[in-house]
Amino acid sequence: MIQLDMYSSFAIGGTASLLGLIGMSVTRVEHTRMQHALTLFRWAFLFMATTWLAILAPADRARLVFQAVLGCVAMGMVLLGWGTRQMHGKRTPPWLGWGLTSVIGMGLWLSAWGTSESIYATVLFGVLSLVSVAILVDQAWTMYRGAKVSYGEWAFLALIAISAVDGLIGLIYSAIEPGPPPEHWIRVPAWWELVSVILHALFPLAAAGSVLAIVNERLALQLRTRALSDELTGALSRRGLRELGERLIHHARSRSQQVAVLMLDVDHFKKINATYGHLVGDDVLRHVVYVMQERLRDDALLARYGGEEFAVLLPIRHPQEAAVVAERLKNAVEHKPAQTLAGLIEVTISVGGAFLPSDVSLEQALATADARLYDAKNQGRNCIVIDGVPQPAPAPSSAPEIAHT
Repeated sequence: MIQLDMYSSFAIGGTASLLGLIGMSVTRVEHTRMQHALTLFRWAFLFMATTWLAILAPADRARLVFQAVLGCVAMGMVLLGWGTRQMHGKRTPPWLGWGLTSVIGMGLWLSAWGTSESIYATVLFGVLSLVSVAILVDQAWTMYRGAKVSYGEWAFLALIAISAVDGLIGLIYSAIEPGPPPEHWIRVPAWWELVSVILHALFPLAAAGSVLAIVNERLALQLRTRALSDELTGALSRRGLRELGERLIHHARSRSQQVAVLMLDVDHFKKINATYGHLVGDDVLRHVVYVMQERLRDDALLARYGGEEFAVLLPIRHPQEAAVVAERLKNAVEHKPAQTLAGLIEVTISVGGAFLPSDVSLEQALATADARLYDAKNQGRNCIVIDGVPQPAPAPSSAPEIAHT
């Protein structure tokens, strides 16, 4: 029987976490969302690197230090899951992400302080398995909804699946087998010991490798699509929308998904140009694209269709999803003034939408969405009209002006 050497495993895992932290620190990306994700990954690997503290702890304090370290490891797992959500464009409010991270860590520490050893061991594996299963489900759903799944995503999914199995086995074994746990608190059946040792040793390095592979694949995709992008805003050009749009449509239909087409127009943009000049107008357009890209999923396409008009293609499962996304984009632009050469300028957009059934071409759907856009502008601007979807009463229109700060 292979003896469980969790001390060596923790030492290797701590070193691997430090290597992961270094890898995330030297990686540079331009996209703000990816920058936020890398920041979360750095925190995750920093927390997991605390396993070295347990190895260096005095023998008479080892159990206590391991309890503190395992709380940090659980927090690192939460941050790892949060980072993958951020990387895939699934927004988590910072208060919720950091709040959940703190609750997980504090819960384990309080459990270590206020319960018996057997209860703490069960709680420990329960928390670790719950976090792993939550990340597994979220990652699997993201991959299912995504337009294309990369090798890095498959590797990360497999790694989290093994981690979830390890946590569940430890949870069941801790609950049914009496007796005091070892100093490192990681107790599993003999037939699973080797897998658990290897997992705890290599998990941080494998996670870092998977994340960096996903990042590199995203960067390579960005380089390939720059030739199809609008030079001013970085959004897709009309050519890019048509070329990549056909792939998106084919992939969505192969998964029995619908495709929503949104047309968006910056309200009173000609007035902005006339009042502040074209350079300020360019700042506004870049700002609008930046805000919308931050709110769109990775499987959506955003293109500059002409002048101040933009188009979005979005795979959906229900027509109401289009209204939800349109409302999210409209509110995001409305509540975040544009920083320009002339100062802060308040901006709003109008949105028109349509759907792309199998018997309708992309050009026809764009034309329908454009007609609904003009309906929205005729209703007073800063509102949404989607073909066949009931909409709430439009918000009152407001002309753009420099916000006083």
